[in-house]
Amino acid sequence: MNKLLCLFIPLLLTGCDAIFGTREPEVPKDDVSRSLWQQPTSPGIVLENLQNAFLQRNEENYLRSLTDSTISTRVFVYIPNQETAVNNPGRFEGWGLNEERVHINLLFSEASLPDGVLSSLEFTRFEEPSIPTDSALFEEIYDLELEHTLENVPTKMRGIAKFRMARGSDGNWSIYRWEDLTFSGDNDTLKLPTWSELKARAQ
Repeated sequence: MNKLLCLFIPLLLTGCDAIFGTREPEVPKDDVSRSLWQQPTSPGIVLENLQNAFLQRNEENYLRSLTDSTISTRVFVYIPNQETAVNNPGRFEGWGLNEERVHINLLFSEASLPDGVLSSLEFTRFEEPSIPTDSALFEEIYDLELEHTLENVPTKMRGIAKFRMARGSDGNWSIYRWEDLTFSGDNDTLKLPTWSELKARAQ
């Protein structure tokens, strides 16, 4: 019996040498979310980060573009366009960072935005801002398109976003006040809902 064991053990070790050998290193996955995030050292970069957050469906980078009161003396607030506010009484009362977090987590979930579908946000400079040392006002025409699966929620939106931004003690900029306005252009034959409508319905 001992002789059989002596013969069997070397065979076992020979057949399982992969257990003790070095593994082939795994190819790291591209960390797209990190590669497209830019340190927001200017207001313009904040807008680029917002656009990239939608491109990547990245909740963290979206929220990092908004002022966090735990690390700032300012408090983020969202002001919907007037029509949506009237049609949804109480919906936007006290809308701040926590409401944005709940909304964007739902919107960017796999159930709402499956892989491979369109998720696009574009800004068009509406008014060139003057940028003082620590605060700025941007007015941007936005076009937002999302091929989501949510019922009774618009997939295409257009409006004007009035962003008030401030520079934090760390030198980075963020949005502390976001006001949504209706946009009506001369050639705008199809009136699209605003971003506020998306936030009101996607809940």
